[in-house]
Amino acid sequence: MNLLKQFTKYWLKRLEVVSGVTEAKETVEYVTAHVMGRKTLWNLDPNVERNLERLSIKQQRQASSLLEVKEQNPTLPVQYLLEEWDFCGVSLAMKQPVFIPRPETEQLVELVANSLSTIPQSSPLILLEVGCGSGAISLALASSCKQLQCIAIDESQDACKLSQKNAERNNLREQVYIHNLDLKQYLENKVERSDTEFDLIVSNPPYIPLSGMLELPPEVLRHEDWSALYGGWDGTSVILDILKSARFLLKTQGSLWLEVDNSHPLLLSRRYKNIWGDFLHFEKTYKDFRGHDRFCHFIKFT
Repeated sequence: MNLLKQFTKYWLKRLEVVSGVTEAKETVEYVTAHVMGRKTLWNLDPNVERNLERLSIKQQRQASSLLEVKEQNPTLPVQYLLEEWDFCGVSLAMKQPVFIPRPETEQLVELVANSLSTIPQSSPLILLEVGCGSGAISLALASSCKQLQCIAIDESQDACKLSQKNAERNNLREQVYIHNLDLKQYLENKVERSDTEFDLIVSNPPYIPLSGMLELPPEVLRHEDWSALYGGWDGTSVILDILKSARFLLKTQGSLWLEVDNSHPLLLSRRYKNIWGDFLHFEKTYKDFRGHDRFCHFIKFT
């Protein structure tokens, strides 16, 4: 048995059996791959066995140091442990308690990027992201669409600092501008500055309803910012603010893309249609990879 296999087997048993860490296997593999300069242990195929020989003593010590931190903090997400994560090809610095981008949001980016590819590229496009967190959405879209200019806002100072760091990390400072403002503050400042209207608004807002907050795992509840998760009793409080604001922020024929709870498309199309129905068309709901209604696309028609 080679050194890496011995190492991962030892730490898997130590975390899983002795310390009771959930997802111990994934943690050990991500940490080991991280110190070896890879994204996963298996991404240098076709010769996995040969690749597994490459764990040095120095790398073993580095990985052990990280895994000891995990052992002492069993609920600490691996993204905070590694202090970095990849998202749609963009390398993000991660820092507790800033919200960790999920795989579902990569689907949102893909949907928006596909819609951007259908727009003639004769002039710059301007995007507003509401609740930018680590900057993942704006940075991924800016990276894939060079004529895109993004304004990313968040009420959290920690989130804005991390977004700024990630913009610099990915050489996207000239395309992504971060402001430490909530949506109400941004609207007030926008009136004063007479800004151009936006071609699109994108947001993964806090959308978990009260009942869902009670079911979140300790990895989330103990480490991530609740204000980036909790969306009010039915999860729509921030979503409704964004829908109302779209009247003033979007150009005619501009798009609004939202990631939502799977209960929200029905709520938005029925209970809350009076809030947005005079100026937005509910274009389509898209499902996530688990088959849940997750993404809503609106278009401004007046």
